[in-house]
Amino acid sequence: MCQRLRAAVSDLAVIPMFGLTECKRVSIGEPNLDLARPGSVGRALPDTEVLVAGEDGKPAPPGTVGELLVRGPHVMAGYWNAPELTAARFRRDSLGQPVLHTGDLCRLDADGYIYFAGRGDDIYKQRGVRVSATEVEAAALEIPGVELAAALPPNGSFGSRLTVTGDLTPHQLLTGLRARLGEQKLPDECRVMAALPLAINGKVNRRALDEQWAQAAARSPGLAREGEPAGVRP
Repeated sequence: MCQRLRAAVSDLAVIPMFGLTECKRVSIGEPNLDLARPGSVGRALPDTEVLVAGEDGKPAPPGTVGELLVRGPHVMAGYWNAPELTAARFRRDSLGQPVLHTGDLCRLDADGYIYFAGRGDDIYKQRGVRVSATEVEAAALEIPGVELAAALPPNGSFGSRLTVTGDLTPHQLLTGLRARLGEQKLPDECRVMAALPLAINGKVNRRALDEQWAQAAARSPGLAREGEPAGVRP
């Protein structure tokens, strides 16, 4: 995406950042950080502490993926009238300050730069490997012609799915994904649609997309591996 932005606007400096509703911003990187540290969203803001916790809740070593925890003056106190959710996501430290358990999977390098790896609820296992829906979407957005992309993890009715909008054919989409993700991480089905359902905040409405996919699948199967019958795994 950064390369596409710079190709469209000469002398453009791209500044990566990362944030959540619960604390607005976590990190901001230096201009064109992606050229020096591909995939990084920068280091924590001043007066903001971040750490990556392993499954045991303890700080994970540099380079290890775990849940991102955030502490700072901009972390909100909790959710309105939702004490159980507040207790789960905003746990108190020894001084009584809220520590936000983001649910985001990240890793830190030795210099404290943050790398986003996906959401805890968008990770699934496919063909023996762990796949992040966010990773699939990012790969799709690198393909020329793709404008929007949304990946859906497997559920009881379908395997992993990818829907994009843009000016390209399903075969071009599949070919581009194969080059970027490899064979094991390819979605089970891919579709190019005219539009994706959006929520009021401008993000993809995944529940509506799931329903839209089921309706489209009833009319015609998604793209499969080239040379094989439609409806099988790519």
